[in-house]
This record gives sequence, structure tokens and C-alpha cells, in this order.
Amino acid sequence: MALYDKNGVAHYEGRVIELEFGRSVQIMSDIWGSEDRAIVWNDDKTTTETVCIKFDDMGVTYHYVSGEVDATEEVLEKYRKLREEAFYQERARKIQSDAGVINKGDIVKVVRGRSGVGEIGKIFWEGESKWGRKFGIATSEVKVEKQLANGKVVMGNRDVVWTAASNVQKLHVDKIIEENMKDCREIAKDRADQVIEQLKISPYSKTFDYKSKAA
Repeated sequence: MALYDKNGVAHYEGRVIELEFGRSVQIMSDIWGSEDRAIVWNDDKTTTETVCIKFDDMGVTYHYVSGEVDATEEVLEKYRKLREEAFYQERARKIQSDAGVINKGDIVKVVRGRSGVGEIGKIFWEGESKWGRKFGIATSEVKVEKQLANGKVVMGNRDVVWTAASNVQKLHVDKIIEENMKDCREIAKDRADQVIEQLKISPYSKTFDYKSKAA
């Protein structure tokens, strides 16, 4: 089957991937309509497109009067690959973006400021001062006893630089990206496989018939 218009002509045969019903569509700032639509495969563009089946905005327009999900295994595999690549690119962008964010536990270099310029160490503390975000950076692993304001003695870092977050540069960013990208493709593939599996077992309707209403 496929999508059939009022004249009984079939469209998108073997390429209907999913049906969506009652989706809200904003017509104007305060006016909304409702749309039933199909997600179909476009071979020419090697991607999906959304096709309006029925549109309701104070009156109903039927673009197609009956149809059924009928995507072939070949089409589903093309769709799976499309989703896999989309998931991969999305994750890759996030990995690259997150790699540049500086947080507690990161290895950084002090590149400006009034003290510690050139020092390299691990951020063991982060907080806020009246001038903004601030880091405590341990420049060695040596621990010594330190007495707190309440008199309690604890082990703390001996060699420390205190500086504003804007004064440091995160190190090994390329290595972090490389490490996090190792399983990026596998994760994207698993997510795409799950999308196809959900399409096959979806409890939502895979058919529609508006012939009597559209007559």
C-alpha cells in the first residue's frame, strides 16, 4: 500500500516510514491547527520528508484519504543509516564542545594573571568569588597537614595556585576528544537500531482511512 489521494492514485509506494496523527501546527502567533502527516523516504534527496495527510484549521483539508506504513526493508535500512549519521554528528559536536569546558578534575595551565603563570596542575576546587568563577589548582601531588578555621587538621595540597577561571587553559583537549570519540560510531548505530526497532513494534496506528469523511 502507500498514500492514496481522492482519485485513488498511489503515492510514495513502499516508502511510507511512519504516520503521525494530531500534531499541532502554529498558523499565526495565537492560532493553531492540527495535522496528520506521514514521514516518507525521498530517494532523489536521499532523506526523509514530511507529507501532510490531513489539515484542520476551522475546516478540514484532505490531501490523502487512505494509506498505510509500507516501507520496504531497503528503505528502512536507508533510513537507519540516515539516523545513525545524524546521531553520530550530534554526539561528535557535543564531545568537541564539552571537551573545551573546564571543570573540577581537569588538567590546566595558568596562562595569565598575577600569580602562577606557567604552572600546570589539576583543579581540585572550584567556586565563586566576588570577581567570578575561581579555581584551586594543585601543581603537585604532595600532601601536608593543614588546620582549618574550626581547628580541625586535614591533609591538603601543599603546592596550590588560586586563580580566576579566565586565567587558565585546559590541556590535552585533543586527547580527550579522541578518547571520547572511540565509541561514538557504535553508540550512534545502537541508537539508530533502536529507532527502527521501535518503528516495527510501535503500538500506534500504521493505517488510516478517511475516504468516507473526505467524500
